[in-house]
Amino acid sequence: KKEGVHFDTPPDLEEVSGNFELYSNIKEFHFPKLKTVGGSAMMSINNYDDETFPLLESVGGDMTFQTGYVSWNNFYGPDKILYPSLRIVGGVLDIRPRTPDPWSSDPSELNNTLTNLDFLSEVESIGGFRIENHEALVSYEGLKKAISTCPSSKWAVENNGYNPTYEQLTKEQQWTKPE
Repeated sequence: KKEGVHFDTPPDLEEVSGNFELYSNIKEFHFPKLKTVGGSAMMSINNYDDETFPLLESVGGDMTFQTGYVSWNNFYGPDKILYPSLRIVGGVLDIRPRTPDPWSSDPSELNNTLTNLDFLSEVESIGGFRIENHEALVSYEGLKKAISTCPSSKWAVENNGYNPTYEQLTKEQQWTKPE
């Protein structure tokens, strides 16, 4: 991360060996060839489309991204697959609502539109999971492929529409909020 560096178009990166941090509101900021981030990834972009990270398959460390932006009549959320090729997150997959400070460790805003995690249905392996302050979230079915790889000690969900324990998902198969 370099302070004050701006790109008219991002470089054609295929791999980042270290950490990757991106905070942008630039329309159509694309990384069409990026497949691997070796370290941690923190992404806060308010203009996602299908070409933003189409090939990103793996992040070696933690991966943090935000949900719920509304900008220029462009909304991304439960109906958008933000990382369609993502399969592996070596560290904690941390999903946060939009906040004034994208790197805040304590999200201060709520996302009241995300109802499910179906956009994660192709993810096969995670080293942990954290989601909070998503008050409409009632389904974790999108984590079915990856849940067995997540250590129970790194499962953190709170202040959502449904806050299942790790055991409720793995042992009881209670993927959606009970009626």
